[in-house]
Amino acid sequence: MPVRRPEGPLEYEAYCSWNGRTGGRVKLQSGVEYDVDMSEEFGGAGEAPSPDEFFIASVSGCILTTALWFAEKLGVKLSELAVRAKSRVELVGGG
Repeated sequence: MPVRRPEGPLEYEAYCSWNGRTGGRVKLQSGVEYDVDMSEEFGGAGEAPSPDEFFIASVSGCILTTALWFAEKLGVKLSELAVRAKSRVELVGGG
């Protein structure tokens, strides 16, 4: 996997439109689309993963792909690689 360095900064964009209920539809510049919903704990219907879940998934994906990039660059042969990320949301106060 040859590394192709961009000439400038990488830019990403996402668009999210409300579905009229407790969530929405996300569209990424790559063409990928997916639904999001507030978790039931926040009054949502829980019909799709919450943005919190996607956030922690993006963190674990970033760590994994960074490790893969370095392994390739350094010539490290991998037989397995996995990342587990956890988050905790603590509701405080009345807000």
